[in-house]
Amino acid sequence: MAYGAFHTFLDYPETLQISGIVVPQLAYVAQTTYVVHQPVRFVENGAPGMLLNNALNQNFQGLQDSQGTPTSNHTAVRISLRIQWPGYPSWQDGIRIVDNTAASRPITRARLAHNIARAVGRFMTDMAQTESNEQRPDWWVASSLPQDAGVKA
Repeated sequence: MAYGAFHTFLDYPETLQISGIVVPQLAYVAQTTYVVHQPVRFVENGAPGMLLNNALNQNFQGLQDSQGTPTSNHTAVRISLRIQWPGYPSWQDGIRIVDNTAASRPITRARLAHNIARAVGRFMTDMAQTESNEQRPDWWVASSLPQDAGVKA
């Protein structure tokens, strides 16, 4: 697929400096009608995004509003995380946005970051065993994983 078909969803204020690699995503086209909500933004140490390693290891010292509840929808219990990494099939996972109590209280931004990091780890594990049709090997998931990158879900 041509790279022109990809784009990013960075809608952070222009004053924030973006670091790291931004994986271009194909625009998702839903098969059913759904309500679009405001995106959840993570800011760590004043920079947009959050290191997955910090989220996975529950290191939330630099996470802005870590104990706040980032979701405003009181009816949904899950959100869908879709990753459309160049060269790989579309991948998705459902992430709970409420706790497991009878009251189903919204989870914190920190807990959401941790749950997303775990899901991304599952994606990386799944795709490391999937052959890529991407010509550039620097986009191959298997070549980007450290040897000890086993992520427990």
